[in-house]
Amino acid sequence: MKIDVVLLTKNSVKPCLELCLKSIEREVPVNRLIVVDGGSTDGTLNVIKKYRDLNPLIIIDKDGNRATARQIGISKVETEFFAFIDSDVVLPPGWFKEAMKYFDDPSVGAVWGATIPLSPKKLKYFSAMARFYKKSLTELSRRAGSIRGMLHDTLIRTSAVEDIRIPSCLHVMEDHYVRMHVEKKYKWISTDKPYCFHYFREKDPREAFLDAYYGWKFGVYSKTWYVKHLMLFWAKLLYLLLFTADTSVVDEELKKELYFLKATMNIMRGK
Repeated sequence: MKIDVVLLTKNSVKPCLELCLKSIEREVPVNRLIVVDGGSTDGTLNVIKKYRDLNPLIIIDKDGNRATARQIGISKVETEFFAFIDSDVVLPPGWFKEAMKYFDDPSVGAVWGATIPLSPKKLKYFSAMARFYKKSLTELSRRAGSIRGMLHDTLIRTSAVEDIRIPSCLHVMEDHYVRMHVEKKYKWISTDKPYCFHYFREKDPREAFLDAYYGWKFGVYSKTWYVKHLMLFWAKLLYLLLFTADTSVVDEELKKELYFLKATMNIMRGK
């Protein structure tokens, strides 16, 4: 059995596009690599074209976002199952075989694997948070993935999303929208078997505002969750500083949290 793989790209050569493609080539029986590109100018498409065995289909979505790109990708899928693999993800040995085991149960619609961070800053952050919560790295990731839908390395039954229409406004949280749609008819599995390695490309901290807003709108986070999150944040920030001794890691998380806090305050005031 072969499957289509949907890969979203935009200036994705760094940090690890070659490693990502090599892992897909090694681990996944690919029918087509469906690439939806947001207008790369760094040679991303030239790198992808070298992987002829992946039978790449390249679609340009220059004026779109993650929501439109995922919708386009889904619309091009021809196989019974397909995978969303992020361009900053590297699959470990056995990823596909491990994920497919869950589909022996016909009620399963999607399987998402926990992430192990590889970028130095994110590894410091997640290692600190794993100690804070007394969890392993994969347990911490699976905990987050059990609350909010993610698509870093997700194998999906195509029938679970064949009628999906992702709102084009969702530059963030489009992944959770996909999960919500799958769960209308099927089970969504969040697991650490399989898992993936994730380099975590740098994101605009302002996205945290939209994450908080749509998290509330979609029922991912309750008011109780927001209050608990805010109460824990300063303790986590202090712990992060003491554990990592890296002010750049703390500064990055603080910037994101201030945007998240702004959205949270608007939510609490009913705006």
